[in-house]
Amino acid sequence: MIVKEENKVKLTYTTNTLQSEIIDIDIKGNVDTVTFEKTFGKPYYYPLYISLKDNKKVFPSVTRLIFECSPNIAEIPNGMFPNVTEVVNCNSDIFRNVFYSDEDTVIDLSKYQMIDDYAFSGCKSVNVINTENIQHCALHAFDDSAIDKMPFINGVKMIGTILFDIDVNCPVIEIPKHITCCSEKVKHLECNVMNVTYGDNYDSKIGIKSKKIVIRKGKDEIEDLDSKIKKDIKNVYSWLRETSELEFQDNLSPHFKTIDGIVYDDKGKILIMCPKYKKGNIVIPDGVEMIKQSAFFRCNDIESIVMPDSLIYIEDRAIDSCINLKRISVSQKTTTLGSINGNSIICFCDNLEELILPEGIREIRGKCVFGSFNVKNIDLPEGLKIIGDKAFAGLSKVESISVPDSLISIGRCAFQGAKSIKSTDYKENLIKSIYTRNTTPYCENLKTYADFQEYFFIRFEIKEKIFFIPNYYLTDAGIDKIEDLIISKGLNDNTISQIYEICYDEICNIDLKDCNNYRNVINLILYKISNLEGIKKKMKRTAKKIASEFMKEGYESLFVEFLNLNIISQSSLKALAEYARKNGLVSHQVYLMNHLQSGTNKKQSSFNL
Repeated sequence: MIVKEENKVKLTYTTNTLQSEIIDIDIKGNVDTVTFEKTFGKPYYYPLYISLKDNKKVFPSVTRLIFECSPNIAEIPNGMFPNVTEVVNCNSDIFRNVFYSDEDTVIDLSKYQMIDDYAFSGCKSVNVINTENIQHCALHAFDDSAIDKMPFINGVKMIGTILFDIDVNCPVIEIPKHITCCSEKVKHLECNVMNVTYGDNYDSKIGIKSKKIVIRKGKDEIEDLDSKIKKDIKNVYSWLRETSELEFQDNLSPHFKTIDGIVYDDKGKILIMCPKYKKGNIVIPDGVEMIKQSAFFRCNDIESIVMPDSLIYIEDRAIDSCINLKRISVSQKTTTLGSINGNSIICFCDNLEELILPEGIREIRGKCVFGSFNVKNIDLPEGLKIIGDKAFAGLSKVESISVPDSLISIGRCAFQGAKSIKSTDYKENLIKSIYTRNTTPYCENLKTYADFQEYFFIRFEIKEKIFFIPNYYLTDAGIDKIEDLIISKGLNDNTISQIYEICYDEICNIDLKDCNNYRNVINLILYKISNLEGIKKKMKRTAKKIASEFMKEGYESLFVEFLNLNIISQSSLKALAEYARKNGLVSHQVYLMNHLQSGTNKKQSSFNL
C-alpha cells in the first residue's frame, strides 16, 4: 500500500507500508534540517529501506540530515542534498553517503565500521581520515568518485588504510604497510604476483587472490620475529591461502621454508600449509614425517595426493573440504591411519573416488574418514587387524566393502552408510559396523519397489551365503539376537530364515511414530526376500489396510507387488476398488477389477487402461 505522510518540518514521505520502504520524498519551503523519523507518526512502523537511488529531486536548502531510524538499506543519491555539511546517524556504524563534494572537504570516518555501496558517488574530495576502524568496505563504495579515479601506485589503490582496488594487469603488485581493510571489490579480483613485506602487514587480513605470493623481510629488524611467526603460524598464514604458490625470500625465518609453493618447516619434515589454489597432483617429497592440521583446506583444484614412505603422522582434518580431490595414496609404510584424538583426518572431500591403503596397514582409527564421498567400493587389505568406531562413517555412496580374514576387531558404525558388506566369515560386530541408527529416513524420491529395497536394506555376503537386514529400525537387542544366532549356529538356510523372522517381529513391534507406512514397505520386502509363510500369514491379517495405505501414498509399484501376494480377500478387493473409483485412482481401480474378474487373484505385473 502506497501512502503519503507529512511530518512537522513540511517533509512528505511516500511510503510502501507493505515493504516498510520510503520510495519518494518532497520538501516544502526552505528547510535546513531533514529528519528521517523513527516511526513516521506510527509507533509500530519504521522503515527497513530508503529507496531513493534513482530519484532526481534536489533540495539545496538542506544543510543537516538526521537519521533517527536505522534502515537495512539507505539508497539516497549524493546529489539530492548538495549542500549538506553535517550528517547525524543515530545508532548506526554504517557510512552511507558523503552528500557534500567539495575538493577540500575532510571526510572523517572515525565513527564508522562499514562503508556502504555508492557512499562516495559524486564526491570530489580524496581527503579521507581515520579509516582504521573500518572493517567492511562494500563492492561499489567508491564508484563514480574522485577516489575511484586515483592512479594505481605499485599496482594498488589505497585511501587511508583501506585497500580498495588492484591492477590485475600489473606483473607484480606491492602491498603497502598497515592495511586494516580490503574492499569487496579487491576480493573479487586476482593479481599475478603479490609482494608482501613481513612485519609490516603479515597479519593483516588482506584477502587478495593472487597466483603467487612472495613474502620478504622488512628493512627494519623486528624483535622475536621468528618466535612470533612460529607461535601464530595458522593466523599468520590464513590469508596467504588465497594463492596457488608461496615463496619466502631473504631467509625470512629459520623455522619455515617453501617447496614447490607449499609451506614446510625448516627441515622439510612437517607439511604446514598448501595454498588454496594449488592445482593438479601433489606428490609430497620423501622426508616429510607429518602433515599438520588443515594443511590441505579447501584446496579445490587439487586432483590427487601421494604420501611419501617417510610419513609417520597425519593430524586432525589434515585433508579437509577439497571438493575436486579424486585420489589419495597412503604411504606404503603406514601401519596406523587416523588421529589419536579420535577425529577425522580426511573429511568432506565430496568427489573422492579412490583411497589407496597400503598392504602393511594394521589399524584404522575411529572417524578416520568422514563425508559423503564418491568411493564406490572399499577393499581393505589383508593384514588389517583393527578398525575403530565410525572409521569410514558417512560413506553413503559406497556400494560394497570387502573385509579381510585378518580383521579381528570392528568398531561400531565403522562403515555406516554403506549398502553391502562381504566377508569370508562372520566377525563380531559386523552388523553393527554397517548399521545406521538415529536417522530419519528421507524417502520423498523413492517410488518403485527396487528403490525401497536398495534404500531400506543392507546386503551381507558371508561364506557365500547372502542375506538382507532392514536398516534404521532394528533395536540393539534385535541386532544382538541376530549376531548371537549367527555365532552360535553358523550361517545356513535355517538361521537365515530365523534372521528374517527376528527382523519381522522387530519391525512390527517398534514405534515408528509418523512412519507407519514404512513398516508395511519393509515387511513386504522382507517377505519377497525370504518367502516365509509365517510372515505371509501375519501380513494377511492387515492386508486391506496395507494395500489402502500404499494407494494413499501413491506407491503404485509397491501396491502391485502386494496384490500379487494373493493374500487380500474378495470382499476387501471390492472395497478397495470402490475407494479407487471414488478418489480417481484409475490405474489402481483397473488392476483391482482384473483381480476380481479373474476370481483367482492371478498374478499380474502389467495391465492396460
